Amino acid sequence: MRPGFVGKNLVFVDNGLGEDRLVVVPGSAIPGYSTCDDLVAREAVNEVRAAVGTIVCTRTPDGALASVKISSIDGKNGLIRATVTIWD
Repeated sequence: MRPGFVGKNLVFVDNGLGEDRLVVVPGSAIPGYSTCDDLVAREAVNEVRAAVGTIVCTRTPDGALASVKISSIDGKNGLIRATVTIWD
């Protein structure tokens, strides 16, 4: 599937190095580095669907760990608002 929108959901697709690097975080609290790192190491996939409020942990193509919490999705205009944390 291509990245984009399905209904009111945002679709994240890892088109990087072919590695599974995306994971939806359970709950509503933004996780810390250790939690994100553990989830990505154990449960990552290459595609997730995210609604408003969803938190996704991932590794960037450069290997940095990041969390993304979706605040709003405007599928009509192709816009999202999110809180992003990237750890070195």
